[in-house]
Amino acid sequence: MGLREALGLPDIGIDDLSPTIRSSLTGPRHTTSILNSVAAQRKFESLQIWPNGVAADRASARAFVAKNGHFRLSVPDVALIQGFPEDWPFVGATYMALGQIGNAVPPPLAYAVASSVLDVLSK
Repeated sequence: MGLREALGLPDIGIDDLSPTIRSSLTGPRHTTSILNSVAAQRKFESLQIWPNGVAADRASARAFVAKNGHFRLSVPDVALIQGFPEDWPFVGATYMALGQIGNAVPPPLAYAVASSVLDVLSK
């Protein structure tokens, strides 16, 4: 499953995995951005996703359309990309929630590692 499909976005003829998620205040006018490289910017651009100015919730993200018309991300969208369940609570301002998401081991990866360790220890 690619990023656009995971977010429920319409098919544009291209879909791919998300670049690495990172929390920072490096976007325009020190807004919340999840970019970590020029390559990530290009990847998001090709997927028609705007990674700067991540909104606290989906309603806020939809209310402020990016100038290029690309899909603006929200904290729940970024959490979904990182593998968190949709009902996972994040506490604090947007930049704090993005820090929690960006610094976390993705839950599916943590589960796979823990399951493997348990499997080895059970033998």
